[in-house]
Amino acid sequence: MPREKNNDELILKAATLYYTNGNTQDQIAKKFGFSRPTVVRLLKQARQKGFVEIKITRKLPHATHLETLIENEFASDNLLEVIVVENYDNDAKAAVAERAAQYLSQNLRQDHILGIGWSSTLMQIPDLLRKEKYAPERVVQLGGYVGGIATANAQDICLRLGLSFGIPVESLPAPVILKDPAVRDSLMQDPVIKNTLHWVEKCNIGLVGIGDVSTESTLVKAGYISADELDKVARQGAVGDVLSHYYDIEGKEIKTAWQEAMISIDMAQLRNIDNIIGVAAGADKANSMIGAIRCGILNRIIIDVELAEAMTRSIAR
Repeated sequence: MPREKNNDELILKAATLYYTNGNTQDQIAKKFGFSRPTVVRLLKQARQKGFVEIKITRKLPHATHLETLIENEFASDNLLEVIVVENYDNDAKAAVAERAAQYLSQNLRQDHILGIGWSSTLMQIPDLLRKEKYAPERVVQLGGYVGGIATANAQDICLRLGLSFGIPVESLPAPVILKDPAVRDSLMQDPVIKNTLHWVEKCNIGLVGIGDVSTESTLVKAGYISADELDKVARQGAVGDVLSHYYDIEGKEIKTAWQEAMISIDMAQLRNIDNIIGVAAGADKANSMIGAIRCGILNRIIIDVELAEAMTRSIAR
């Protein structure tokens, strides 16, 4: 009588057929009279027992290696994908903007409601887009405009994207921060603003910039907050902001003096958007990006190599 194969022999036979002979899992299942899940289990056991060693003989490209490190570190914070951009022309913001435009071109659908924040990097994206076969349904401004800064204005970005795609735009025709919460409350009753905030609730994809806590802050340069006010927030542990919401390195939002006077989507609403892409460049944004990820609001990030390297150094400390 033929000797029955023990379990290790079955595992070895399945592994040889799959990894050496090139049989498919379905072919092996048919040969053994097993179900396909049983074959999957045998192959898994072959790896666990050390019968099979899978070795990648080619070193990962540097950018891909950085992507993998950051994705692994922040997988529990809802971060699904990291895109690291090589900077070939010595203009990191332009390289990141170009990759973000490419991401939109490849992933936007007709049922998308695209929410937009602001940053100098985001400002470059409309010029890199053209009317695609699958444009989103409309573009929605996620926070009030930042006047006086031509390089970072959400309203301008939205209008230019609307022209690029040939679709409607829902804007917030009001400053992102007002001097008096009562004025903000009054403006929130404006029909145009109420309509846009209604569309904000429908956003299912969004692009936001990541701000840092420095004198180069867009809000300081535009005069919405003073350097002293920003310094006070920094002393509370702030490392960055998204749409004027400041947070610390652990992703905890910091209450600010102007919080009740803002016209902007809040953090809870951001978390409800299916796919938020954070865009930034430069090593000085490392802690700002890490804190934003830990807030749980970013599902994807598009960054340059210098920022990715700085983030991995910060994580290692």
